[in-house]
Amino acid sequence: MPVPFDHRIFTGARRVLIDFMNKCIRRHLVGDPIPYKWGGNDIDKGVDCSGLVIIGLQEAGILPPVANENTKKRDRKPYDNTADGLWRDWIYLGLGIPMKDAKPGDLVFFGSNKHVTHVGMIYNWERNGLIMVEAAGGNSKIKTKAEAYKHSAWVCPSLVSRRKDLVGFRCVIK
Repeated sequence: MPVPFDHRIFTGARRVLIDFMNKCIRRHLVGDPIPYKWGGNDIDKGVDCSGLVIIGLQEAGILPPVANENTKKRDRKPYDNTADGLWRDWIYLGLGIPMKDAKPGDLVFFGSNKHVTHVGMIYNWERNGLIMVEAAGGNSKIKTKAEAYKHSAWVCPSLVSRRKDLVGFRCVIK
């Protein structure tokens, strides 16, 4: 399992995303993993794959906060908050890149070209391949922390190659 790495060579938004992933990995390593929760977007209550990525992108200032009842109408920026939405609707986030050019903080997508079903954040290259941080092990039935822990569904680092349905990579940091 990868351990948090030295991110000092990176700056700006990329460094913030790496700090965010380091925080997620540290929680996993000390036995307090962030639970997977379908449709979740709260680090303490649980996140799904797109919820995790969106929180990271918001912390890095790449995406605006999700609009809520306290957001002024003129400041609301609605967007599709699914893995497929990240791939299709947020074209302004960046361009597709080849795997060899993927850097920490870039996004990796899985599914099919017709429907993307999963997203993760590139963490690092290691001897065994490309590592991502993802919210995984869950499905639409996992809606509580207890269910997440019962099914070993949480945020953790894993090899990109563990999935056979890779769609592509996207650089989201200019």
